[in-house]
Amino acid sequence: MAKIIADKDKKKAWDAFSHFIRIRDCLRTTGTTFHAICITCGRRHHWDYLDAGHCFAGRTNVKLLNEKFVHAQCKYCNQVCNGKLKKYRGIMEDKYGIDFVDRQYARFKRIVIHNRDINWTGRVARYKRKEERELRRHGHRTLVERLTT
Repeated sequence: MAKIIADKDKKKAWDAFSHFIRIRDCLRTTGTTFHAICITCGRRHHWDYLDAGHCFAGRTNVKLLNEKFVHAQCKYCNQVCNGKLKKYRGIMEDKYGIDFVDRQYARFKRIVIHNRDINWTGRVARYKRKEERELRRHGHRTLVERLTT
């Protein structure tokens, strides 16, 4: 069962971030906006069957919106298999190096960021802009552009 995010602004920020991550990985792995390759199992899945899965357990504020360690992950790997964290970490170690991943993991365990210290509304706008840039970079029109033409 998914955790309930009490703060409305934090939930909106998470929704915008999750949407951006899934669009980013759909475009990077398949070139479409509706299919992506799961980071852990390597299977192609439809957008509706994808989550924004974290490399490290937990959803503390310091790792919640970390683009390097959150990728499109199928619901089976993320929810049923609890993120396949060992395999996911191995993929990140291959991508960024063991030392970098270890330092980030230690940082995530050490740093505490409180909700009051984060501009959640600003994060919503940031990830909507990033999603638009990612779509344009791959030759796709944004939702707003599609609706107004």
